[in-house]
Amino acid sequence: MKISHLFLPVVVLFTTFALGQTSGVIVYNETLNLGVPVERQWTLYFDNKKSIYLETNSTKDDKKKDSNKDSNKIIIDLNVKEFYVASLNTRTLKSQGTVATTPYLIEESIPKIKWELVKESKTINSFDCQKAKGNFRGRTYIAWFTKDIPSWCGPWKLFGLPGGILEFQDETGQIKSSAIQVKINDNIDVDKIIDSNKGNGKSLSIKDYVELKQRENELMLKYAMAKLGREADIRSVEPYKRQGFELKYEWEEE
Repeated sequence: MKISHLFLPVVVLFTTFALGQTSGVIVYNETLNLGVPVERQWTLYFDNKKSIYLETNSTKDDKKKDSNKDSNKIIIDLNVKEFYVASLNTRTLKSQGTVATTPYLIEESIPKIKWELVKESKTINSFDCQKAKGNFRGRTYIAWFTKDIPSWCGPWKLFGLPGGILEFQDETGQIKSSAIQVKINDNIDVDKIIDSNKGNGKSLSIKDYVELKQRENELMLKYAMAKLGREADIRSVEPYKRQGFELKYEWEEE
């Protein structure tokens, strides 16, 4: 297996893609096995200047309805969907996440990932795709991209490849996502979609959000005790353990 290294400055890739006039929609089916199996559907809307990666469906909703049958459980219905909005002009990525029961808007720079291009190929949705590997925040991601889709952006936070990503997974197999529908040059009004998914809550830097997330179990304990009142008999809480897409951040490696 031959591997070639690709680490182009993100600005160079962005400038190249900005020369053409491209917009599109890619729908992904995602399966997670991070403790509780979850299946979600995401949609990436993009043009030459901006993109939004939006959660559009999830089996979490069905599990939540079933849990309503147990009157002894505290039901938390946040109705908060995740999204990731990227801007080429400002080189920023804004997303929506939650800590305990509170939504937050998270701000960071568009990630720069050092990708290794692997000389392996396969066909996904009639597109010829090439394999790439990259390490990002504690996980190794394998992505399959196609140069036939001149997209400067990617799903989630996977930026920097010279083409649209149609499939990705982490090396452990806990995270898998594959495109099930692709539409290019479909006159998508990305601005309108972003305007209708602005989210709510306080804005935080990615570092401040991560630090607050570490206290999530403690904050959930306070929430439960407030809900249950005098009936509460909760004496301890387990430390928060990262199990998501990001396990270790760059400032923690310094």
